[in-house]
Amino acid sequence: AGLTFALGELILDAFAGVILETESPFGVGDWVKTMDGLEGRIVKVNWRTVILESLDEHVIIVPHRKIAQGFTNYSKPNKSYWDGVE
Repeated sequence: AGLTFALGELILDAFAGVILETESPFGVGDWVKTMDGLEGRIVKVNWRTVILESLDEHVIIVPHRKIAQGFTNYSKPNKSYWDGVE
């Protein structure tokens, strides 16, 4: 029971990672903002975490379970921006 409790977050990260991998809601190079307010460019995705680089070049490591709670992907559906001026 103690081992299961200790590994609970690790298991949640792994399952959230599998779900995120199958849905592919983001990729390396996308700019995202988590529900916790962390934002940056994705530089690496591994089996347990997403690594972001903020505008001031700080590295932010976010577990998959935090990303799976919700995020905004500023790079989707595309990276272009359009505005009109009269």
